Amino acid sequence: MEMFTLSGVEIISQVDVTVQDFWAWAYSNILSNRNRSIFAEFLVAAALGLTHQPRIE
Repeated sequence: MEMFTLSGVEIISQVDVTVQDFWAWAYSNILSNRNRSIFAEFLVAAALGLTHQPRIE
């Protein structure tokens, strides 16, 4: 399965919302225990110029 980066404007047509709506709802608290480590990984990846592809779980 090929991975690609979503922009957030993709529409989830069954419920007429965007991927960005989901991200805002689910991940707005970037300092929660669950999201903090992923946010830290993102900051490191950004500093190293490695955000051109999605994070692999």
